[in-house]
Amino acid sequence: MTPNQRIRAAAQGRQPHRATMRGAFLIEAMIAIVVFSVGMLAILGVVGKMTISSSDARYRVEAAQYAESILAEMRLYDPATRAAAYASGGTRYTAWTTRITAAGALPQTGADSGTLPLDIAFNASQVAITITWHAPQDKDVNASGVALSHQYVITSSL
Repeated sequence: MTPNQRIRAAAQGRQPHRATMRGAFLIEAMIAIVVFSVGMLAILGVVGKMTISSSDARYRVEAAQYAESILAEMRLYDPATRAAAYASGGTRYTAWTTRITAAGALPQTGADSGTLPLDIAFNASQVAITITWHAPQDKDVNASGVALSHQYVITSSL
């Protein structure tokens, strides 16, 4: 069918011959599948990022709860014995380090990372509590090849 015949057929309200339309539906279907696939990949990417953000938030909440709990317990101690009990190697420091590591709420702490998950620094009447962890999805490393860590730090007056 020539172009002029197609124009006349369209003007008369007739459909073009089927032979000239062969494969058009297949091309439209393939384009629709590609558009749908791209959309689904974008949605899956967003869901993946949300999952990572959700686990990061959970670890921060866990670390904040541990830090607040340690701080509350420290306020109950006599100031004269507080520094000795919570300094590195002290009885309460060792108990808290063991508790944080054993609980498994903060991943790759303690023996897994080669560093202790808890650091308590006293300065006059102030204390700084730092809790460290390495999230499983973190792939970033420093120049030495050690995984970068996350930290939660709280400073308070006692």
